[in-house]
Amino acid sequence: MFAPIRKDELDVLVKSLKKAALVGEAVNVSHVVQTLIEDIVFKMILGRSKYQQFDLKMIVRQTMILFGAFNLADYVTWMGYFDLQGITRACKKTSKELDKLLEVIVTDHEQAINVDTPHHEQDFVDTLLSTMHQTVDLENEQNNVINRTDIKAVLLDLTLAGIDTSTSVVEWALSELLRNSRVMKNLQDEIQNEIGCMRMIEEKDLKKLSYLDMVVDEILRLYPVGPLLVPRECRENITIDGSTRLILGLLGY
Repeated sequence: MFAPIRKDELDVLVKSLKKAALVGEAVNVSHVVQTLIEDIVFKMILGRSKYQQFDLKMIVRQTMILFGAFNLADYVTWMGYFDLQGITRACKKTSKELDKLLEVIVTDHEQAINVDTPHHEQDFVDTLLSTMHQTVDLENEQNNVINRTDIKAVLLDLTLAGIDTSTSVVEWALSELLRNSRVMKNLQDEIQNEIGCMRMIEEKDLKKLSYLDMVVDEILRLYPVGPLLVPRECRENITIDGSTRLILGLLGY
């Protein structure tokens, strides 16, 4: 369903890289990879990657920066009341902007559905809206499957998670391939032997590229997108080294 979107965006990226190579222009790989992933995710989930009313990418990037920002109040709890770093204020401001943004997106899709806009391709927002008025029987009481607030929360989660994780994996993969010329050569040979150099690799070709699959698996092992496991609670009270909080990551032994 979304394969054409991914193919079109990759074609645009490859053409831009070829153009830069012809004129000897330097390319910020991190920036172009992030832009590629953003455009793909936005078009798959929201139907388009740009809105005239607001800068969609800027707001999403600011949100991801705040998620990863160092907050002193996480370690010295009482300092949270003073908000010395301004993180709480920034989060509240960004939260309001995100809510307005998502409200516009949902409203636009509702209007497109109601007026039966021609050439409107269904995206993930349309799928969620189609279930909003459905009900489910919970303890002999009819409840909506999903409401407007739920839809906006799902869209936010998918957008942020899809961009950050995919961008990180691609960047690490490119970095490691540049550091390991032997692996790069093996991967190039596999692509040359299985696909050739006369056309772009398509998604249906991926099942032939076993070495590429192993490279991706190794990147995910070395640089997991979610290095920390879900917090867990012991069934019985215990003390670990004087009440030390222990967080075991995926690479913990």
